[in-house]
Amino acid sequence: MSPAEQQAELAKTKPQANDPDYALKLDAYGKLGALVQKSNEAIQAQRDARRFNEALSMGEKLDPSNKSMQKAADATDIAQSFRINEATTHDGIVQQVAQTGLIPSQVTTQLSAISRARSPEAVRQGAELFNRLYDTDPASVGDMPKDMQGFYLTVKQLTDSGMSSEAAIEQAQNLTYNQTDALKAQVASTQSTKEYKKDRSKAMDSAVSNMAQWFRWDPSADDQTPEAARFRNDYQALYDINYRTTGGNADAAKKMTNQQVARTWSISEVNGDAKFMKYAPEALYNYGPAGWQAAQWKAEKEQLMYGDRQATITTSPTQLGITSGSAPVIETKTPESRIGGELEITPDVLTSRQGDYAIMVRTKDKDGIEAVQPFYDKHGRPLRWKPSLEEWEPYKKMQQEREKRDQDEMLRGQAIRGFKDKHRALDEQYKRLHNERINNVPNFIYGGGTN
Repeated sequence: MSPAEQQAELAKTKPQANDPDYALKLDAYGKLGALVQKSNEAIQAQRDARRFNEALSMGEKLDPSNKSMQKAADATDIAQSFRINEATTHDGIVQQVAQTGLIPSQVTTQLSAISRARSPEAVRQGAELFNRLYDTDPASVGDMPKDMQGFYLTVKQLTDSGMSSEAAIEQAQNLTYNQTDALKAQVASTQSTKEYKKDRSKAMDSAVSNMAQWFRWDPSADDQTPEAARFRNDYQALYDINYRTTGGNADAAKKMTNQQVARTWSISEVNGDAKFMKYAPEALYNYGPAGWQAAQWKAEKEQLMYGDRQATITTSPTQLGITSGSAPVIETKTPESRIGGELEITPDVLTSRQGDYAIMVRTKDKDGIEAVQPFYDKHGRPLRWKPSLEEWEPYKKMQQEREKRDQDEMLRGQAIRGFKDKHRALDEQYKRLHNERINNVPNFIYGGGTN
């Protein structure tokens, strides 16, 4: 029974004010409603756990803003048994994050707590785990404070170079948490040198390389396009800040900047050719099957431009200018575009807050000069588009099949339990009848009495 059906049935039991024993009935009604709600929450938690476990086994990145999935990530046996000072519990966490993209809340809590601990071994364990997570899925720890990220990256870098844990931690703290005026001045001086700018440029190229794909003509950060120029400006500004935050650690600054810039920038194919795009759907909705964002927009765009392609369109000979002869009626399911141009999506001032995009129409006049203007609905309102994995038809179909499979399994389980209950009832009935027969048999039949 669906939640809506449950509420309908529950409403039937709600007492009326003039009913006898109204107070008692109202109390019972409230308890029943609470019981139903608790049951539904338990069922939903089971479904969420199954959904998370499927993603874990299949390696499907989940939406980090989905609270139900985050709760499921926190509830796994791996997450529940996690201890930051026990390295044996780290492998499972890294694997879970690698498969789903979701880091359990208790992991980030313990990483935050241990970052300023006095125990060198505990901090070293935290740095090891943090760097493994950073290498596996940088976005999973991207919400942690920047100085903390710089601290852990620096500790790992120094210990890998051979420095003792105690010395590495002290040095990392001085470079990140306890920067002196002298250190700040030294970092500022370094940032004005050619070597610094060269290292920054190499780091930016590595970020572009992370976004690029094989067998695709991708843009370069050095391109003389408005999008490439904006990307360069954003990357350089972030890198400069991270370089100062880490006390002049170029390697840590590169890792942090690459992670941060990937949250808003991507090389997007959503409008056709691969181009730099700030607030690209591939960046803001970086989960689910690869390429679903562009595929969903393509389907939405075709619907807006052509309408329903299932309807048969007939064209008579006279519509084609044929007024003589016996030309046949032409039938097709490929309608003409309703729009005298090409639709595309464009990030604007609302995109960073709302996650949606302005729909624009790109047209060319007879001289080939392009013009771009908003696309309006029939009421004259500018249309916007927001990606939604749950509304993408292939994904929706997959989810429906998964729910049907779960429902079938539940029904099979109920059938098995019903069979066992019936079998148990028959056994009990047989025993009862058998005992009655035994009790009704005269004692002399067993030779225990005289006649």
